[in-house]
Amino acid sequence: MGLAEMMVAIGIFTLVMVALGSTAVLAIRTVGQMQNRVDNATQTELGMSSTSKVLRTAVLPKQLDESTCPTCEESAVIKATTTEITFHANLGRSSIGPSLVTLVVLQDPRRAGTAVLEQRTIDPTAGPNNTYTFCNPAVSGCRVQKRVLARTLVWPTAPVFSYYDTDGLRMTATTLSATQKARISSVDVVLSAQARPGQDRWGPLTAVQRVRLPNVEINVSDTTE
Repeated sequence: MGLAEMMVAIGIFTLVMVALGSTAVLAIRTVGQMQNRVDNATQTELGMSSTSKVLRTAVLPKQLDESTCPTCEESAVIKATTTEITFHANLGRSSIGPSLVTLVVLQDPRRAGTAVLEQRTIDPTAGPNNTYTFCNPAVSGCRVQKRVLARTLVWPTAPVFSYYDTDGLRMTATTLSATQKARISSVDVVLSAQARPGQDRWGPLTAVQRVRLPNVEINVSDTTE
């Protein structure tokens, strides 16, 4: 092989290797993007499924039995903000009253730039004369069961919860009054997951679902007749 032919062969080989390298890089990026989307989709789907399931257990305390809580609010929803909701829930865990459930978005201390959606559950404590109470989670000895419903949520977080009344109107007040909380009929849940925060190339995936609170909606009309 002459020098000219060798130079041509080397040039062709170089072009082929560059093409193969570019293809490999593109393939790696494509696989990474697909894996990122799968991770984001998994978190939003699992989180939305768990969140909607527990929200549907919201119940008025008087629906369950004749036991009463002298220090509790009578409405199903006790606290309602854009990143936290607390409500009485019929989880079937107690025969003396509902459980107290809080869903809250918190910064994940183990992974910078992400948040978790956490469920906190307090079961009722039986008292005298057919009553029950809930312990204060800020006091030592109060048993609070915690579980994570979703991870790698975007942080700082955008509003996760928004509320609609029995007429289907969105409740826009920053702080809801007791009367307004008693009229909550459904909750919009927005979960945005980003497995690789801070990288525009790996953008978040957002899931939105409106969750109707069937027990609350039925009984609001009964209590306002």
